[in-house]
Amino acid sequence: MKNCKHCNVEHDKRSEYCSPRCKWTWFNQNRTLTPNAIYDCKVCGKHVEKWVAPSRIASGQDTLEYCSRTCAGVGRCGSNHHQWKGGTRKDKDGYILVHKPDHPSSRRGYIRQHRLIMESMIGRYLTDTEVVHHKNDNPSDNRTENLELYDSNARHKSDDSKKRKRDGRGRLLPK
Repeated sequence: MKNCKHCNVEHDKRSEYCSPRCKWTWFNQNRTLTPNAIYDCKVCGKHVEKWVAPSRIASGQDTLEYCSRTCAGVGRCGSNHHQWKGGTRKDKDGYILVHKPDHPSSRRGYIRQHRLIMESMIGRYLTDTEVVHHKNDNPSDNRTENLELYDSNARHKSDDSKKRKRDGRGRLLPK
């Protein structure tokens, strides 16, 4: 008679275990896999040692760059994201937006490019009341000779209405 290696029950089998269930339970509880992936996290710098299936490494499922999903989310944002297109995009009105999350006037991390160009021309940040006007009415044409600065939207609209054409009754025609 032998005692089971897992549950310590007496049995008369040749095996060290009384049943296949005891055998696999003991193996699952006592297995140790030596780490085959040793690296430092790109975001927090934490030292990581873990065992990863070689098939996961070969297929790219485990990139061995981050210690957790939280660090992976932080590490794959902005210019490190796989769909990053340089930080510029167009909005629905045709204005070019530039990714500048540290700018004081940015909205959701983006600011209109013509405002950035005007700020570089005058050497200071624009106030919220100042308006940059496109002389040729093309919002994506941000050449310096095409931009004009107004101190208020009222002055901008009054100058714009003087330049626009009117119909027979004096109403402004659409641009």
